[in-house]
Amino acid sequence: MFIGDSGRIITIAVRFRIFGDMRFLSHSQTLRFFQRACVRADMELYYSRGFNPRPKLSLPLPRNVGVESEDELLCVKVNANGDEADCEDILKKLKSQMTDGVELLSAEILTDNRVFGKGAVAYRIDINQENEKELDERIRDLLNKDSVKVKRQANTKSKGKEVEIRSYLKSLEQKDNKIIIDCIFGPAGTIRVDEILGLLGLKMEQLAGPVKRLKIIWQ
Repeated sequence: MFIGDSGRIITIAVRFRIFGDMRFLSHSQTLRFFQRACVRADMELYYSRGFNPRPKLSLPLPRNVGVESEDELLCVKVNANGDEADCEDILKKLKSQMTDGVELLSAEILTDNRVFGKGAVAYRIDINQENEKELDERIRDLLNKDSVKVKRQANTKSKGKEVEIRSYLKSLEQKDNKIIIDCIFGPAGTIRVDEILGLLGLKMEQLAGPVKRLKIIWQ
């Protein structure tokens, strides 16, 4: 429980990893999982105003369904009823509400108005050995292009639109049956994992393991 000034709102940043069957949760399902965990951990969640108040939780960089991650960020706004919030205590209570496939790594109180809107992200794709030669050619071809456009659809009924994604892709390297990808993201968007796989001619069932998000560097 927090003790202190009534009405003071603080933001807690929780780093975590997600793996195993939990990687199949969608973005909205992951938010609901953490919302319920925070309630069970007796955290004083801050709710939005209006007719349908919702707890102020966010996952700043959405993760594709099926992708494991070693470095995820959850931001939680809470009502601070005290002078200080004990992050160790918060982390301990939240950890007790986790399930297999979600591991909390750290928690900190954000002392500024930081906005997690841009940065860099690295992925790893494990591939089968027979794909190596073809992939080398596709990677070279992709990196040599100045422009790469993909079609995105909001839903199956929409016409979709073409999006230029080459500028988001910083590096792409294949080594030891692994592809390491470095991308950037920002308010304008980013390149998605499914788009990378499509550009390389790969399907999820052809991979030697799940795609893994290795790290996020926030700016």
